[in-house]
Amino acid sequence: MKVKFFSGFLWSYGYEEAYKNFIEWFEQLIPVNANRVSRVDIACDVDEFQFAQSDLNNFVTRARNKRINSPEADALDHDGKCFSGFTFGKGKPLLCRIYNKTIEIRHSKKKWFNTIYMQNGSDLYSDIWRIEFQIKREFLKETGVSSMTEFIDKKSNIWAYLTEEWLILKNPDDNNKTRRSIDKNWCSVQQSAKDYYASPVIRNEIIVQNAQGLLDQIAGCTVSLSAILDYPDVEYAMKIITIYMTNKFEQNGTSFIHEKEKKSSKHL
Repeated sequence: MKVKFFSGFLWSYGYEEAYKNFIEWFEQLIPVNANRVSRVDIACDVDEFQFAQSDLNNFVTRARNKRINSPEADALDHDGKCFSGFTFGKGKPLLCRIYNKTIEIRHSKKKWFNTIYMQNGSDLYSDIWRIEFQIKREFLKETGVSSMTEFIDKKSNIWAYLTEEWLILKNPDDNNKTRRSIDKNWCSVQQSAKDYYASPVIRNEIIVQNAQGLLDQIAGCTVSLSAILDYPDVEYAMKIITIYMTNKFEQNGTSFIHEKEKKSSKHL
């Protein structure tokens, strides 16, 4: 069985608690004998400095490929045609993306990130940048990581390797890149490996935002249905929808309350 944890769940509880919550729930159905990690995305967000397009030449990396992000390559990384980051590697077994998180939030509409930043003292008047590593199974095996528990135990060492050996931002103070000094801002990235402390406020904001998205979909579908079948007003449309739902549940031998409780258990 393959399980994917989405960002809202991870940021609501922290990745360790999210994993624990899932295992406790799943073991009520089937005993879990073992687990294997196939992909991990590990990152840090910074507001203390900004990246510039010219920084590309100052990065020293073990990746064979590095590029400046372009609108064609990743539309979410751009606001118009302005520079918004870099990509190192091609996906397997390791890839790093450095991008303007402030722009990405505007596109993804995950405004609850701003609450996280405020709670951690970030300056929302400055752009926030994310340094994000996408780690696949091949790399995890090389570092001796198979299970989630092993990743938790070794995450600090993995972050150290990623930011101290695999990818480093250096100062242009020597013609030989290997002799260049490490950029002071990158030193703070290297030291940033620490646990994220989740807040109930974030969980509530994510729930509210998800509910708002569903309401927007319902409103749009109701208008489309009314246009197709020429319903006179919203009250009439909602009455027809209620009758339809009630009949459908009865035909399937269930009820609105039962279906609602099933959905509720998925969002605990």
